[in-house]
Amino acid sequence: LMKKLLGIIVLGLLLSGNAYAEKTLILCTQDEGKEKGFSKSYIIDTEKKQIYFNNNKTSKNFQEINNIITYETESDTYEYIAELDRYTGKKKVLWRPKDKKKQKKMGLKDDEYDSWTETCIAHPKKIF
Repeated sequence: LMKKLLGIIVLGLLLSGNAYAEKTLILCTQDEGKEKGFSKSYIIDTEKKQIYFNNNKTSKNFQEINNIITYETESDTYEYIAELDRYTGKKKVLWRPKDKKKQKKMGLKDDEYDSWTETCIAHPKKIF
């Protein structure tokens, strides 16, 4: 009886690691700037350490420390760095075109980014 009970406890502990892995749909709305009110949706997969965007792109350099998720995306034309607080739903975004002429046209100096905040809400249920 003790061996069975111990086996159940050990098995439960081994499987409990997956309880914190989740896929969550979030909707983020821009708080300020020229695209104020614009909304985007994402899927956060904490198990695979990835964020999926509606254009089939994925994040890179995903990290989660103290419920703050940081990640980057990149294309041939722009750089995007984000920091999402999972407690407050606030997301800080840094963005800039890669083309130096376009950066100057936007009024950005070298190594400077356009920035804004977004308010994000999670879908009330796990969807996966």
